[in-house]
Amino acid sequence: MLHLFKVKGHYYFRMRVPVDMQKVLKKKVIKKSLHTTQLSNAKLILKKYDYQLERLFTLVRCGMISNEDIRDIISKFFHGTLENFEEGRSKGNTIEDESTLKKMIKAYGIMQQQDIESLKFSKLEGIQGWLDGALEDQGISIEKDSYEYRKLCREALKMRIKFWQIEIERLKGNYDNEYDSAEISKIMQHSSQRQQQHTPTNNRNSDKEEVLLSRAIEKFIDVKVGKKENSKQTVEDSMSIFNLLLQVIGDVDIRTINKDAAIKFMSVVNKIPKNMNVMKEFKGKHIDKVLKIVEKKNKEKEGTFKLLSDSSRKKYVERVSMLFKWCVDADYCDKNYFKNLAVKVDDDDKQKRRPYTREELLRFVQSPIFTDKNLPLERAYQFFIPLIGLFAGMRMNEICQLHTEDIREINGVWCIDVNKNSPDKRLKSKAARRIVPLHPVVIKAGLIEYKKIMEEQGNERMWMELKFKEGNYKEDYSTEFNKYIDKHITDDREVNFHVFRNTLSDNLKQQGISISEAPVAAILGHKHPNITFDTYGQSYNPKPLLEVLMKLDYAKLFDEVRFPFKE
Repeated sequence: MLHLFKVKGHYYFRMRVPVDMQKVLKKKVIKKSLHTTQLSNAKLILKKYDYQLERLFTLVRCGMISNEDIRDIISKFFHGTLENFEEGRSKGNTIEDESTLKKMIKAYGIMQQQDIESLKFSKLEGIQGWLDGALEDQGISIEKDSYEYRKLCREALKMRIKFWQIEIERLKGNYDNEYDSAEISKIMQHSSQRQQQHTPTNNRNSDKEEVLLSRAIEKFIDVKVGKKENSKQTVEDSMSIFNLLLQVIGDVDIRTINKDAAIKFMSVVNKIPKNMNVMKEFKGKHIDKVLKIVEKKNKEKEGTFKLLSDSSRKKYVERVSMLFKWCVDADYCDKNYFKNLAVKVDDDDKQKRRPYTREELLRFVQSPIFTDKNLPLERAYQFFIPLIGLFAGMRMNEICQLHTEDIREINGVWCIDVNKNSPDKRLKSKAARRIVPLHPVVIKAGLIEYKKIMEEQGNERMWMELKFKEGNYKEDYSTEFNKYIDKHITDDREVNFHVFRNTLSDNLKQQGISISEAPVAAILGHKHPNITFDTYGQSYNPKPLLEVLMKLDYAKLFDEVRFPFKE
């Protein structure tokens, strides 16, 4: 049985490995992070691991592994390897001369003959490396002395003999071989079936295997959402939305989910309170109980709860629609009923979060990070990151992931190059890649001097104290900053680092420059129909943008702010 436990706000699972599995897995206990702080999400992820571990145990127990299981394990790796070889040719890994081609065909023929001889005399050593790779890819561990492992070796040899033959035919340019002909036939058949989906029939789903919603979500998370390029926050948000979907319409066969179910989900989304998953009175409760509490308090006039914003409701519908689009493509169901659920979003909806007031900005100036004359160099990130956020309008992680080379002089103007030129960087969108000029307040505060110190010390990044966690550098700083503003600036829980962007855009608006105008969109990294990256980026003409930033009238509040460098 898998057990949930919590460490520093994050959920983990722990299970004692069955006695008969301990020798195989070489461990008595399995422990793994579920990468979520939400109990409901943790329970959903737990189902996935429960299924995978039970499958693993079933496969490796003596006598429990069937011939069908063996063929399935080998077949998956066989098809994957052939696909990889063909993809390599598509990417340009081709043979350029006839002589090399003939040598390769001859080499493949020799290797095929060696495998035939190995199979004939059960010499299994030569296939074991190939087989171990196949098992590792599928998360399976089997004792090499077992009967099952020897059976797998023989099946792997049979498959590899076929593999060499198919590759020899492909090298000769013959894709009319048995394997590729069958693959082309499958593609054509699938295309025909997809066309027939638009022809309504009464029983077209009757012979399909049942797929529960939870199983479809699990597969979708594995294939689409759980990819490395998606942040921890994206994965967690998706899990939270899908968990709500399960609560609203139940863990039913996905083919039974129709337009009425989609409308029911949308109806609930329109009623749920903002920040539902972190509010004490709602945390861990089923959505039905949450809605009853909201309804009761509204009737008793104890105060109303803020509902989700238009843009948040739109996100809910879009994530679920993405799930069902994938389910249709995977042939789990016939139609995406969430596709046309419209959510009207006000143009200014994303800007409704209030800006920092002048009094709050003054509290920043008078707070410890800007007044402590003994602030050490190791805490310079606490000083400069908020300053950059306020005067450049950059997102938190965009600042946290900066390299020293990203701060450079362009046409006489010091700028920040917001890019993803290294594997540890992530941007929200294509429009986020941009050049942002540095406001004189930030330069006078000492940012360029700090950058040069970092370079002299051989540091590649600006803030070496921030560690890469969960796919970004902002993880620890975000918590630290929120605690700081709670203590020194305001107790308004709606206020966070992102409000710096709202403050910049709102202040420019007061000066008669709308956020919808191209220069402001270029500074904030918003998509705009009249600009591309070339307009304010690669053309290296930051002066028009600097002229816009110079209109920020709160600059005089920070005019005397300086980092206390030691002599």
